[in-house]
Amino acid sequence: DVQLWERTDRLGGTLLQAGEPDFKKDVLLLVDYLVNKTFRSGVKVRLLKEAAAEEIIKGNFDKVVLAAGSKALLPNIAGIEGENVKTSQQILLGDAFGKKAVVIGGGLVGCETAAYMSQRGSEVSIVEILPEILMTADHCRNNDQALRDLLCSCNIGIVAGAKVTDIS
Repeated sequence: DVQLWERTDRLGGTLLQAGEPDFKKDVLLLVDYLVNKTFRSGVKVRLLKEAAAEEIIKGNFDKVVLAAGSKALLPNIAGIEGENVKTSQQILLGDAFGKKAVVIGGGLVGCETAAYMSQRGSEVSIVEILPEILMTADHCRNNDQALRDLLCSCNIGIVAGAKVTDIS
């Protein structure tokens, strides 16, 4: 007898943002498959249900699995709280962005977000503190090269070995 409590109005978590770029639409197919499988399995899905400690205790469950997802880690940079600053999650889930943008961080998420924004008409540059983009990405060589080629074809500027100290 399993219940799945979801704080939002949709199952899928961070896979929803991961599948938003056109070049990753297969991820959304996976989300659809998993959501359908969940509903067919007989799990009681409760959307818009936040897990409160007192309700969990009151439920007298044998097991509780906390699958709280992830949250963007914001670096300690002056100006990071400005209205012109958005997380990749906000961008990929539909927040508006400008015609010119700088993506801070050239890891996998930063590079994919930059490509997504460029394909929607923004002039984008990536600033990466490490000597090269995608140094921390853990994926196969083919995916790495395909993403690098996409960034190149989108004319995305890359500044590596640079640290952002202020957003103004």
